[in-house]
Amino acid sequence: MAGARYFAESTELRPDCAIIGEPTSLQPVRAHKGHMSNAIRVLGQSGHSSDPARGVNAIEIMHDAIGRVMQLRDSLKERYHYDALHRAVPDAQPG
Repeated sequence: MAGARYFAESTELRPDCAIIGEPTSLQPVRAHKGHMSNAIRVLGQSGHSSDPARGVNAIEIMHDAIGRVMQLRDSLKERYHYDALHRAVPDAQPG
């Protein structure tokens, strides 16, 4: 989207319409999948290998969080789809 915004701000051209071929292999559709971005941050607390219960393992917390994001993704895929789009279902890409 940054490239389109830059182009719109740096040109005098004001077209009445535009055809954007991605991601539909140049097949016009009246929709776009959209984009949403979020961040998940977890904090741990150092401990000692002889007594790990005294610490908080951030990796274990994040493992649980990613699992829940994947469950949400699967739920959204079951509930929503739009056949006109190349990728007609919601997707999640944690990382």
